[in-house]
Amino acid sequence: MTVFRRLQYPLRGVADDSLLERGLQRIPEGDWYTIVLLEDYFYPNRPSWWGSGNTHAEFRQEFSEVVGRRVGIGQNPFDKDESWIRSSPDETMVLYFRRHGDKYEPDCT
Repeated sequence: MTVFRRLQYPLRGVADDSLLERGLQRIPEGDWYTIVLLEDYFYPNRPSWWGSGNTHAEFRQEFSEVVGRRVGIGQNPFDKDESWIRSSPDETMVLYFRRHGDKYEPDCT
């Protein structure tokens, strides 16, 4: 289990022209982004993945398909080199568990 200090997919809200413009400003052309649907997201379920890409044309197209829905936009923290996750204790915490019968126990190996 990975716990992040900062909010993932930080551009959040109802998909409208304002959110589209903020997304285009904050996600440089060529950088990977992911769009997730938040309207049915309740812990411990994961948010529904809608799409991803690395161009503004892809972003505009996928965004047009979710207009009016609650979304989160940002970079999937696992899309790039994941070594930063284990080497950034101020930003992430990784917990390892092993299942024993009907319960989970810390995996310290």
